[in-house]
Amino acid sequence: MLTGQLSYQIADKKLKVDPDTGSPINNGIPNAWFGGLSLQYSIRYLSSQVKDYGLSTFVNRLTPVVEMSWSSPASKPNQSATTFLWGVGVAYTANSYAFTVEALIPGNRNTGSHIGVIAQFHLYFDDLLPNSLGKPIVNWF
Repeated sequence: MLTGQLSYQIADKKLKVDPDTGSPINNGIPNAWFGGLSLQYSIRYLSSQVKDYGLSTFVNRLTPVVEMSWSSPASKPNQSATTFLWGVGVAYTANSYAFTVEALIPGNRNTGSHIGVIAQFHLYFDDLLPNSLGKPIVNWF
């Protein structure tokens, strides 16, 4: 699956810069563009809809993920530069939870020089508690 996002941020307070020193006078922000792409492929989909390669249950629940995000100032003055960030990771999806881990890799010097890591853990309450949270709210009473 390929997904994408493009947005434009309109500043609520314009950044003011001292013309002599170039340093900011207030805490305003510039207008900015943001965007990103995400490419994912579910091994479970491969096994059930394309071809079953006889992979283990653990491998069948994996989804490799590659993401790219960027931001760029769209007005002057600004105190920032265009940044790119890559995310490479894998998601494991079970029946009642999902766990994802990604390496965050700077795409240019403005983004930084060190690799980071991010992880997420999701609980599916409708599967864990099917007689309460798994029902519409109107059926709770």
